[in-house]
Amino acid sequence: MVNAESPQAPPATGDPVRRPPRILFISDIYLPQVGGSITWFHNVYTRFYPGSVTILTKSYPDDAQFDAQHPGIDIRRRSLTRYWFMRPHSLVMYWKLLLWTLWLGGRQKIDVIHAGKNLPEAFIARWAARILRKPYVVYAHGEEITLSCQHSLHQATLKPVYGDAAAVIVNSNFTQQLLRENGICGTHLRRISPGVN
Repeated sequence: MVNAESPQAPPATGDPVRRPPRILFISDIYLPQVGGSITWFHNVYTRFYPGSVTILTKSYPDDAQFDAQHPGIDIRRRSLTRYWFMRPHSLVMYWKLLLWTLWLGGRQKIDVIHAGKNLPEAFIARWAARILRKPYVVYAHGEEITLSCQHSLHQATLKPVYGDAAAVIVNSNFTQQLLRENGICGTHLRRISPGVN
């Protein structure tokens, strides 16, 4: 794979140059926050061609220093505050995330939306993809599926969110089995085991 921060020029074949697909990746957590999935995401998206990936994520203290070290990725930080006095407490966050996704998707001529997990990211990606008429891809890690099954409202979102995706990237056979137990199956489930440098 080519590292996006030190890319190699494409081979000269005489064919017309085709621009790489524009990806909008939505994740409510990202580096410099610590975590296995977050590190996996970073290792994935730093390998795309520079300028082809925009990441919409949460703002953190001192995140500007981290972002400056990765000029090949357009990282858009936003406040994803949940208001605990509201019901549901994440309602404002969902609306803001949807509006930012639509704005970035249209402005940057996004070809595909990637979502870090089912809620809130893939829920937002599904609606944005319908409005923008673009496909979306969602990651499945296992833990969030188990947690969603403990809440009837969250469980009700599993089938449409994963079922309507162009592809679901599952991290293990266990996660794939969890999805199948919830009625989500098909050739669009793709197992890719996490790996980091």
